Amino acid sequence: MSPAPPPRWLGVDLVRRRWLFPLAGLMGTTIGGSTYAISVFVNPWEDEFGWDRTETLSALAVAILATGVAMFLGGIAVDRWGPRPTLITGGVLATVGMFNASRIDTLGELSLLFGAPFGLGIGLIYSATTIALVARWYPDPDKRGAAIGWSVVGFGMSAVVVAPLWTWGLETIGWRDTFAWSALVVAIISLMLVTIVRFPPAGWAWTQEQGWHPSEDAASTDPGVQRFGWDLTLAEAARSRYLWALALLFLFSTSGGLLAIAQAAAWAEEDAPSGLGVSAGVAAAVVVALSFANGSGRPTFGWISARLGLRRSMVLAYALLTCGLLGLAASTTVWHAVPASLLTGLAFGGALSLNPVMAAFLFGVSSLGRIYGFLFLVGFGLGGVVGPLLGGALYDRLDDYAPVFLVAAGTALAAAVAARLLLPAPGAERQHTARSQAALDEFVAAMTAASQTDHPTGSDSSVAEPVA
Repeated sequence: MSPAPPPRWLGVDLVRRRWLFPLAGLMGTTIGGSTYAISVFVNPWEDEFGWDRTETLSALAVAILATGVAMFLGGIAVDRWGPRPTLITGGVLATVGMFNASRIDTLGELSLLFGAPFGLGIGLIYSATTIALVARWYPDPDKRGAAIGWSVVGFGMSAVVVAPLWTWGLETIGWRDTFAWSALVVAIISLMLVTIVRFPPAGWAWTQEQGWHPSEDAASTDPGVQRFGWDLTLAEAARSRYLWALALLFLFSTSGGLLAIAQAAAWAEEDAPSGLGVSAGVAAAVVVALSFANGSGRPTFGWISARLGLRRSMVLAYALLTCGLLGLAASTTVWHAVPASLLTGLAFGGALSLNPVMAAFLFGVSSLGRIYGFLFLVGFGLGGVVGPLLGGALYDRLDDYAPVFLVAAGTALAAAVAARLLLPAPGAERQHTARSQAALDEFVAAMTAASQTDHPTGSDSSVAEPVA
């Protein structure tokens, strides 16, 4: 049987150019990352409709909760049917939600017609273009963290582009037309990504020695949803304390980060002493600084994790997030706020990017879509509701942003302590049940026997555990 040809996209060899998959994730998460720039609409909405801060941020909370739900459901769908059906559904929902935002007149419409469909859409797009996809294409232990980090860069970096564009749109064509044009952009990006994303084909395999290569027993190039017996299912992972530890860390860090990020632009525009008292353009620059660092932190901490180990890297990220949020609480000028925003964004993005990497190393990739979807639902879904609403309530009651940032810093500090106490030591991440260990032992025995058959006089025919 002849070797299977590599899968291609527009004539491009996707095995040799597998970096296209982290790039696809970057583009997909750019859609979702626009959520971080929604704060530029907070003051215009409150001025036009008379809503208070808690009411305005409730729409963001609905969107984030919907994103968490969609991540869980999308993870199940991606694991079962591959990324394309999930991406198509997500693209349609995100486009509809963005267009609906241009037509809203009430708070209920903002939450139900924009927040819910847009949140569901970006959650499905995230599921289809990032963790489960990239982890399968990058089994390499030394490259997986950075590859996953690059795939989610857009979620943090998006506001670097979106916040200034939306600010310009507010000043020139108004917020309604700004959303309508944004819907068209979402549709175009989604259509392009649908043509790219796919899992590694069933006729190909990866080993540490050869990298990706055609397997000898199959010649199909149809994208396969391959499963490995030594990986854990969601039900098995749920019996591990480490799944719940990751969920707790995700919840703490997301609640704290979004508690502050959701009001960044409004805080910068607020008159002193509560805010910085800067113009909308300068406030957008603060959001850009935070978002740029947020995006940069994802591949940066992927690189750091390959050198320090995952647990040390996560403790470092949460500790730096604590320092950044304390810096925001103490900021009285934009020159104080920008460095604090950069540190906050870097650490927040790094912390978020390490959660899926730790999940992949703990439980394997076969059910990673649904496992990380569950973590995202608990951490980002619930945390995204608690954080913005708590921050809005604190501001409405105290008319001051410093307590908002201090509470956020407290949750980040709790995450740093919990990460050190609850996560496995470097080198001890991989978890097994009796079933998965038996499957692994059977695979190693079969590969050892095959190696001895091929090299009966070889000096060393040992087989290492496969990398999930």
